[in-house]
Amino acid sequence: MSGEILAPDTGEVLRLWLGSCPDVTAFVAGRIGLNLTSPLPSIRYALVNGLNFGGGAVMVTWQVECWGTGNQAPDDGTAHRMALTVMALAPSMAGTVNGAKISGAAADVPMTADDPVTGRPRDIVEVTFSATP
Repeated sequence: MSGEILAPDTGEVLRLWLGSCPDVTAFVAGRIGLNLTSPLPSIRYALVNGLNFGGGAVMVTWQVECWGTGNQAPDDGTAHRMALTVMALAPSMAGTVNGAKISGAAADVPMTADDPVTGRPRDIVEVTFSATP
């Protein structure tokens, strides 16, 4: 495997980018990760799909789950506003993040998908971007 060019860790790129956006951290502080660990507003993300163009270049789509408060309180719209914020900011995801060059980011319109077991508010937005080493 010597000499192979590895694709960037796009999950870490997404986490660091989301954590660098004050409009996102105003909702979640540092509660952004692969697991949902808090009843407070949080973001959980998961890879949906991706294309490998070779030479370390990829285009990926990540599902960004925006979670509202999980204390059985009435839905105050936090999850939806957070997802709309991620959608609005996605086109600004460009430049170098965690050593990866990012360009061409876009997001779809959020989908409301409250947790069917707990009823906790959740909106999902998919973010697609290209990354090269």
